[in-house]
Amino acid sequence: MSNAVRYDPLLVRYLSEELNERLQGRLCTAAPSFAPDLSVTLSLDRREQLRLDLHPSRGWFRILPTTDDDELELDAVCTRIRAPADERLIEIQLHDNGRFRSQERTLILELQTNQWNAILRGEDGRIVSVLRARRAGSRSLHPGQLYDAPPPEQRLGATGISRHNAHARWDEIVGTASVEERRQLVLRSFAWTSAINVEWLLAPAADEDPEGLEKAFERWWYLLEEEPARPCILKIGERLQPYPIRLKGVENTPTATLLEAIARISVEQDEELDDPRLGAAQNLTRERLVGTGKKLERLRGELLGAGEAEKLRELGDLLLARLHLVPRGAARVTLE
Repeated sequence: MSNAVRYDPLLVRYLSEELNERLQGRLCTAAPSFAPDLSVTLSLDRREQLRLDLHPSRGWFRILPTTDDDELELDAVCTRIRAPADERLIEIQLHDNGRFRSQERTLILELQTNQWNAILRGEDGRIVSVLRARRAGSRSLHPGQLYDAPPPEQRLGATGISRHNAHARWDEIVGTASVEERRQLVLRSFAWTSAINVEWLLAPAADEDPEGLEKAFERWWYLLEEEPARPCILKIGERLQPYPIRLKGVENTPTATLLEAIARISVEQDEELDDPRLGAAQNLTRERLVGTGKKLERLRGELLGAGEAEKLRELGDLLLARLHLVPRGAARVTLE
């Protein structure tokens, strides 16, 4: 039952909340490592790592034991993880306590359909590094470029709306449409809906029940109310899908967390490999790619820091020229 995880705005919302609970305030590396196998690794304290597999056949978020024997410099703090409303995008905010100055960085995970990507954005809004450098329409995803987020969906319910106004818009858009038109209208117009949940949402309105549309509205309003998560693995046809709520009429297996659901799916996919030696070789290759990626990021960091050399040289020249103005044993001094 090989499949990649699909991310819709609802799953992204609850997953970002779960990650925030697990990672907020923890020490980490200032820059994640991006590997050629389309994985992203952010090393954490407690000898753990946040591992993101963004290959089209995977799509896994996992917190794993570290496999790197080297002692990494955990010179940043994960300050917050959030997801913009009704978007398939997660922002991991990092406070980098650099050697020369502290700065804010953001690891941005774009989880749109088949265009998964990871971007490290600097404090100035420019891209520091990117997993998949490319052009996406008018967007240029290359180091040094200003980062432009994907255009927002701007669907009804993404921002605050009263139940009365929401109901009126529901009646106006869905109530006047044919059964065949409703699915596309709901997906296009109403926040937090997706191909994963739209059939469940509209199921009450599929028959002749006069209350069906009202029941469907109640299901949509439930998505807006941010109820506590009830994580599970949905079985949709032959697909396994982690999800934050249980959809009535869809086979599901409850899990304690979304990360557990994703981990179970990743294990099942690994077990489908025909030759166990292939799986072992792939795991070893991924580990070595991650290790090489981390070393590459460290070298990039040192290269970026090299730009401070000229400034330090100027300060040294100033001190030498004004040395007679510096009191013996002074820890600091102001010079012109």
